[in-house]
Amino acid sequence: MQLIRPGAEHSTALRRTGVALDSIDANEYTYIEVDEAGKSYWIATARMKIMRGDMVQFAEGVTMEQFYSKLLKRTFQSVMFVDAVSTTSGKR
Repeated sequence: MQLIRPGAEHSTALRRTGVALDSIDANEYTYIEVDEAGKSYWIATARMKIMRGDMVQFAEGVTMEQFYSKLLKRTFQSVMFVDAVSTTSGKR
């Protein structure tokens, strides 16, 4: 799977929108906990700067259930790996 850096040109339309609740950087990835209409879940993308409260938009990706990150030493119930994430600053 090829990851596209945030802000890079891509042909996939961004279809999902949510609010960043939390984020964790791990090597070349950023894991983002997203709240979408009251449901929270984790996505992962190429490492990027994001703040709690930022609005995020992204296209559907590949979801992995019971994903264990050796680097973070934690298991995520599920993580959706996405190619592109765009952000809009939230209220701080």
